[in-house]
Amino acid sequence: MNPRPSKLIVALAALTLFQTAYADDKSPANTAEKSSPYKCTLVSGCDPVKKPLPAAPADPAAPTAAVPAPAAAPDVIRTPSMLANTCAGCHGTNGHSAGETMPSLAGLDERYFVKTMQDFKSGARPSTIMGRLARGYSDREVKELADFFANQEWVSAKAEFDPKLAKEGQKIHKENCESCHEQGGAVNGSKETPRIAGQWRAYLNNLLIDLHDIKRSSTQPLKMRQRVQKLSQEEIEALSHYYASQQEEKK
Repeated sequence: MNPRPSKLIVALAALTLFQTAYADDKSPANTAEKSSPYKCTLVSGCDPVKKPLPAAPADPAAPTAAVPAPAAAPDVIRTPSMLANTCAGCHGTNGHSAGETMPSLAGLDERYFVKTMQDFKSGARPSTIMGRLARGYSDREVKELADFFANQEWVSAKAEFDPKLAKEGQKIHKENCESCHEQGGAVNGSKETPRIAGQWRAYLNNLLIDLHDIKRSSTQPLKMRQRVQKLSQEEIEALSHYYASQQEEKK
């Protein structure tokens, strides 16, 4: 007859079976479905697992940390020389145009410059691109541009001209234009008129032709419009040759 196993052996066997079953229950296949509500050790046995208490909901009335506002970008002030650089593509560096159809701005009377830009901005003076460009400048910037160009030295355009037509144009100028455009058109700023002597011939020819168009000439002085509109195309061309021939640097 086999001796009866002692109580200690029975207890150890039961504990071994329990641990084996518990290990099987903690396998990946089982833990995916459930987790044991007990924590077991060899010393203390199995105790219920204490779950952490849920966090208290945030109090909407509680003050929150202030988020600093992004720093405002500093205003960029465009200097007169910076503003003039935007004109250089068409009117040349410092207003000395190198294109026959683009007028030089260097030495231009400030009042005439401001008036012309205002007419472009308002649309009173028709244009292809100057109206859009002029609206990109504030009134202050227009005045600064006018002052900048007025203080640049005038350089007459080295335009080609016909001496015979220039001589005919001189007569036409004396009869129709000298009262405002004095000294053969070389005086700048007198009676708020721009210098036209030494200006590009192609530009002047186009400008005078435009004065025959009532709509395009509406911003020009009435006296000038009336006189130019009496001239023929041939007389206008002769005038432009005369002004182009005035290449001396008269002050």
